Amino acid sequence: MNLWEFKYILFRPKHGVTPDDSHSILKLIYFFFCFLHLLEYLIFYILICLLILGCLPHMFTVECVNGSYGEGCSQQCQCQNGAVCDHVSGACTCSPGYAGAYCEKSKISASDE
Repeated sequence: MNLWEFKYILFRPKHGVTPDDSHSILKLIYFFFCFLHLLEYLIFYILICLLILGCLPHMFTVECVNGSYGEGCSQQCQCQNGAVCDHVSGACTCSPGYAGAYCEKSKISASDE
């Protein structure tokens, strides 16, 4: 008895499954498990990105217009004298010649004038 005859006896048409059908079913099962395996990796890498690396907040960060900062751009910047306000923290980057937390102090003293 050769292999084909054995397959034919095992999957006789009276069972409603032919040798070609059984091969197709095995292929389908194989591809289904491959798909599950790929899906598992995809979910794993998405979780790594979202939970460990924290890329979700960076993906949806909206830069505030000049003059506001913070979550939802709900806080007003206190920067003075043309300083640039950081849209996240509200920290001021002073223009040349100014200093202080809000760039309110002039570096040019009265004796220099």
